[in-house]
Amino acid sequence: MLLQNITIWVIAVLFMVTGGVSAATEEITVFGPTSSSDWKSVVPLTKKFEEETGIKVNLEGGADAKQALMTAFAGGSTRYDAFLYFPADTDMEDAGYVIPLDGSFDPKLKIPDEIIQDVFPGFVEYLTYKGHFWAWPYSTDTTLLVYRSDLLEEAGFSTPPQTWEELLQFAQKVTADKDGDGIIDIWGYSYFFRPGAGTGESTTSFRQFLWTNGGKYLDEEGKPAFDSKEGIEALQFLLDLRDKYKVSPLNVAQLGEDDVESLFLAGKIASMLGFPKTAGRVTKPDHPLHGKVAVAPHPYKIKPASRLSGGAWYIPKSSQKKELAFQYIQFLTNADSTRFMHKMGLDWSPRMSFFNDPVLRQEVPERAEFLEIYGKALRNAIPEPRFKGKGQADVALSRALDRAATGVDTPEQALKNAAREILRIIRMNR
Repeated sequence: MLLQNITIWVIAVLFMVTGGVSAATEEITVFGPTSSSDWKSVVPLTKKFEEETGIKVNLEGGADAKQALMTAFAGGSTRYDAFLYFPADTDMEDAGYVIPLDGSFDPKLKIPDEIIQDVFPGFVEYLTYKGHFWAWPYSTDTTLLVYRSDLLEEAGFSTPPQTWEELLQFAQKVTADKDGDGIIDIWGYSYFFRPGAGTGESTTSFRQFLWTNGGKYLDEEGKPAFDSKEGIEALQFLLDLRDKYKVSPLNVAQLGEDDVESLFLAGKIASMLGFPKTAGRVTKPDHPLHGKVAVAPHPYKIKPASRLSGGAWYIPKSSQKKELAFQYIQFLTNADSTRFMHKMGLDWSPRMSFFNDPVLRQEVPERAEFLEIYGKALRNAIPEPRFKGKGQADVALSRALDRAATGVDTPEQALKNAAREILRIIRMNR
C-alpha cells in the first residue's frame, strides 16, 4: 500500500512538472490582410514553419487590417504577436503600438545589418521613422509603364517610351476610332485619377508625375513642396493628356487603378500607369493578350522615378512572445520563402539580391527580363511619404486634384490650396 501511494505521488509530481503527458506547444497569433496577394504565400509558408519548428501559428486577418489592429491595440489587447502591414502613415509608430526592429528595443530583436544593406534604399527610407527601423521588409510594389508590345511594334517603335515626350508620341499614334463611329476604341495611355487617397487613385498618379518631373512632395523641413513649378507642370500635363492631346479616356477622373486595368485587359487602352500584377494576369497561354503585354520603367521628363510601397512584418509592443514572432518572421523572409512567395503570387521582395538570385532565375527563366526591368525601377523608386496625419493630407490633396480635373480650379490654384491645407494638418499633428 505504501509503495502504491509513493508511485501515485511520483506520477502526480511528474505531471505537474511537465504540464501533462508532453510539454505545452509553443504558440503565436499572427494577423494580416487576407485579401492581399501576399497572404496567398503566407498561409502555406506558415504551415511549413509549423512543421519544421513545432511552433503553432494561429492566422487571423481581415480586409481592413489597420482598423482592426488599431482598435485591438487601443483596447489593450495582447492577442497578436506579429502582423503583416502595408504602412501608409506612421499611426502605429506614433501610438506606441509597435517596436523598432533595429535592436534599440531589444538587442535580440535586431534585423541583421547585412539584410538592411541588401534592401533597396527607397524601402529602407520607407520603413525608417524618427531614426529607427520599424519592420522586417517582406514585399514591395512600384509603379511601371504597362504596355501592349504588339501595338508598340505596329506603331513603328523599337523600344518603349522613356520620356514624357516619347510617351505622348506613342499615345497619339495608337489612339484610334477604328470603326469610324466617332467614339475612340483604343486610348493610347491612361493613368488613374479617381478622387481618393488610396494606392490606385489620383494622389498616386500625381506623385508619379511630380517625381518624374524632378519635384518633391515634402521639402527638407517636412513642409509641402508639391505646389512648385514642377508640381504645377506635372498636373497640367496629366490633364492635357485628356483635354489637349485627347489620348487618355475622357472619364479618367472617375477611373481607379482597377478600372484602368480592366480597360487595358479588355484591349481598350494601349499603355497605362500600373503595377507588375497586371502583366502577371496574362501569363496563361489562353489569355487573349498572352505574349502581347510588357512592362518598362515609367517615362519621365527630368529624372526616372517610381512610387514605392509594400508590405512589412511588425511586432506589437504588447506581444508576450516577441522572440517567437521574430523567429517566425525570419523564416518567412529567408531566401527559400521569398522564392516561394514570388512563384505563388508574383510578389516581389524588396531585397536587391532577390533580383539576381541564380536559383530563382533557373526556376522561372521566363521572368528574367521582368526581374531586370523591375529591379531597375526599384533602384529609382521613391517611397510613399509617411508622417502623422498622412491620411488626412491625402484626402486634402485628392480633393484639390479633383477640383483641377473638373475645371473648378486651375492646377496652380488647386495645388496652392492643397499645400496650405496640408501644412495646417502637419502642424496640427505635431
